[in-house]
Amino acid sequence: MKELLASAVRTLVNSETQVVLLARSHPINWLELKTRLTDSWNAGQPQEPVFRFAAPPNLTRLRLALHDVEKWVEQQGPWGELLAARARELELEAELAEHIGDVHIRSLAARRFAAMDEASTVTLRQQARRWSQIALTDSTDEVVRSDDEQDERSLLCLMRRELEICHYPFPVVLESRLAPIAAVDNRFVWIRPGVLMRPIDARRIVLHEVHGHVVRRVATQCPEYSGYACGVARAGEDEEGRALWLEEKEGLLDSRRKAELGKRHLAADACRQGASFCDGVALLLNLDTSIDLAIGIALRVWRGGGIAREIVYLDAFERAGKILPESPEIDQWMTRGRLSIDVASKLASGVLQPLT
Repeated sequence: MKELLASAVRTLVNSETQVVLLARSHPINWLELKTRLTDSWNAGQPQEPVFRFAAPPNLTRLRLALHDVEKWVEQQGPWGELLAARARELELEAELAEHIGDVHIRSLAARRFAAMDEASTVTLRQQARRWSQIALTDSTDEVVRSDDEQDERSLLCLMRRELEICHYPFPVVLESRLAPIAAVDNRFVWIRPGVLMRPIDARRIVLHEVHGHVVRRVATQCPEYSGYACGVARAGEDEEGRALWLEEKEGLLDSRRKAELGKRHLAADACRQGASFCDGVALLLNLDTSIDLAIGIALRVWRGGGIAREIVYLDAFERAGKILPESPEIDQWMTRGRLSIDVASKLASGVLQPLT
């Protein structure tokens, strides 16, 4: 059984590197769109974006392989069931990757990225609206460029320093086509250059990316935790929730950050209900959002044609905030690999034995 589970982990890790859903959902004309749409809305001439994506992959063989993995391992005890669930999750992501930009993307995305408890949809919507209307208490106009090599407060300098302090072997790469300001994969930390940002946001992003994301990937490079490299179902959502909880814990989840998260959720919720890109931008503008930020949020939500992954953030944050402050042992397990809160809780309590 041990060899079968190890083989399943390797297959799932390899499958994830082929699917790379979020990377595939990023339009190749993102920079051009951002500029053109911002200019058109500033001129009072709203327009829908014309996304261009890389050619969709044919992942039929990969999806069949994932289906096989699911059948191999689902009868192999608790970890077999968990790996089978992750295989199903990746199979759905592979299907999403094949349909980037087409009419099926929203219904597929609604199956993959949803609140843990559908009954909480209304509550989350209300919280998002409260956050979106928070009065901004930060009045500083001080900003620093994200890639300023000469300013120790810049995101680039802070990121490099934190990775060095933690001894995490992740190079920092500048990428102008990146939609978020920063992102992490299994080998690199990516930063979008030229972004003017508050120093507090640079510190927050470093905390989020390094201690929320990088730490879990570095841990799986150790033999003891290598079995957690492929993740478990919903580990990605809980990873984001934990990263937001870390921001709050360190006093970096300020009014401006909460307002943007609330607006992202409302835009994603509107997208799920069939709203167009222009509908989403109009919604954000009615929430007293700048045109530049509204376009940026909408491009993020409608990437891939409307994946709207932002719908999971507040739900995951609520879950992390209820459990992690009272259970440091669960948080410790979450730093050892790509584990969901539920699985980390079972490992911490001894209900589930470690996968070795």
